[in-house]
Amino acid sequence: MECWKCHGPRAHGDGPSAKTLTDNKDDPIRPYDFSTGSRFMCGVTNRDLYKIFMTGLDGTPMPSFADDIKPADAWDLVHFLRTAAAARHARSSDVEGLASRPMPASSSPSGPGKRTVGDTNLHQ
Repeated sequence: MECWKCHGPRAHGDGPSAKTLTDNKDDPIRPYDFSTGSRFMCGVTNRDLYKIFMTGLDGTPMPSFADDIKPADAWDLVHFLRTAAAARHARSSDVEGLASRPMPASSSPSGPGKRTVGDTNLHQ
């Protein structure tokens, strides 16, 4: 889906296309920085983020991915981005040792392609 082209490989809103993007009035617009933001353009909930993936954002370069992504995969993306935000909040709160603690067996990812807290590389 090439999210990294706008949002950057680490979701900082600094992809190679970021500086060229404009809104529907030809004003420059910056892609959302998932590493610092907490409120999306159209809400704050997981459902709001899912809706953005599936419908796009009118007036912005953010397209709809409804024809390109299965609903379950869109939900996986929502949860992946929330996990990245949780890791950012933990780091910014300076919670000692949080990143080094092992995940409980019941919540550890299993199988290839599963991402963990802190894995915010959008190239994958």
